[in-house]
Amino acid sequence: MRIKRDLPNAIYNCLRKAKSKMMMRRFFRQDIAHLRVRKKSPLFRKEILEGIITQEYHRIEKGLSKQSFREGFGQQALYRLMRALREYKERDFDVQHSRYRTGLSAIHAYIDRHENSDVDTSHLKEFLSEFGSLENEGLSGVVKITKEEIIELRDSNFELLSGSRHSIRYFSNVQVELQEINEAIRIAMRTPSACNRQGWKIRVITDKKCIEQFKRAHNGFANDDQNLSTLLLVTSMNNYFSYPKERHQGYIDAGLFSMSLIYALTYKGLATCVLNANLTTRNQRMIRELMNIDCNESMILFIAVGHYADLMDITKSTRDEINQRVIYI
Repeated sequence: MRIKRDLPNAIYNCLRKAKSKMMMRRFFRQDIAHLRVRKKSPLFRKEILEGIITQEYHRIEKGLSKQSFREGFGQQALYRLMRALREYKERDFDVQHSRYRTGLSAIHAYIDRHENSDVDTSHLKEFLSEFGSLENEGLSGVVKITKEEIIELRDSNFELLSGSRHSIRYFSNVQVELQEINEAIRIAMRTPSACNRQGWKIRVITDKKCIEQFKRAHNGFANDDQNLSTLLLVTSMNNYFSYPKERHQGYIDAGLFSMSLIYALTYKGLATCVLNANLTTRNQRMIRELMNIDCNESMILFIAVGHYADLMDITKSTRDEINQRVIYI
């Protein structure tokens, strides 16, 4: 503080810029350090495999929940899932972990869904037999839920409200009113943020041509029978934050806002499905041009919004137990 007080502003600002550049290099090294460590550490490999197992069994669940079900789907997902499960077991990692068991359960669910079809699942049954998984624990697959079951919980309490939110991938053909969206956004605007800077922006997209182009860039909602007519995009406004120390703050604050918005939409009786913004460079450029996204904005996520159908198939999406995620210090 004494240096700041005694030095002329011009000199002090030059020193600040030089310090900032040094910090940027240091933070960059920290950001890429895990790429070096993950190749050597068994713990890192365990977590990588758990991530792969979860991603692949969830892909299978999504395929099982499709209204336009396609027999024999997901061969690549099954291959990657079985390969990850095999390595997980061979490395003597915890086979009682819920993600490992859910991966096996997803294969069971796939076999059960094709029981009366012409699809050959004998290799899957052999795999499960080899792994000693002869019975389905029911941790993965699809369950049916009604619109009434979800709606009746929205005015209860937060625990029941959050438990009633599911990723809905097939909406009814009832149009969403802009007022409903605005009311949910107004509720979510109470989200806390660093120094109350509220560094997020929301685009509400209802233009049909714009949504069609989005569907070509993002396969998460590509089917016509999903009735996507309202799409939200949350971005972070990076100019609100100083670099390099706050280089991640926009993602944090906009992520907090996004979760508040999702719960607010659920409270207003609207169905949602969160879609990542991990696009190819080409598709990202197309979306930025299409939706007039400034280069200083980072795309956080998309939210597909619609009304609930009367009866829906949803993925089980088993969650970890808290003792698998909490460290007490």
